[in-house]
Amino acid sequence: MIRLDRVWQEGVLCACADPGDGALAEGFVWHLLPRHGQRPIRFAGRELVGRDNRADAVRFGRNYWSALRLYDMRGGGFAALARHSRVADGAAVWQHGFTDMTAAGLAGQLRRHDPVLLPLVADLSAASLAESWRHLLRFVCDDAA
Repeated sequence: MIRLDRVWQEGVLCACADPGDGALAEGFVWHLLPRHGQRPIRFAGRELVGRDNRADAVRFGRNYWSALRLYDMRGGGFAALARHSRVADGAAVWQHGFTDMTAAGLAGQLRRHDPVLLPLVADLSAASLAESWRHLLRFVCDDAA
């Protein structure tokens, strides 16, 4: 059984214990996505794509990098995890799970996410993080600007 306090402390996306509601289709596993200031999202799903821009952040001397994972949820709909981490130690400074019944709806939520408005830390370069996030979205949402 997964302990929620451990998930929050370690700031990780994790596969979690099956709640016992039946067998999952091939390729589906249980996930727990943390949500900033809210209860986590627990669902059975499979990862569709996972991208991050850590290498670019290091190369361009940024203090933070972003990661995005998209999931197909069993029973319909989609989920995503957006995460912003420090380059120095890889620790997540903010992460949040999103869900929507359509891919377009989920893409809209991700486009509206503005990392510059997050209460991170004082040394955060807003322009650098905003550009980093837009660049990452281009890989995931074809029409993201």
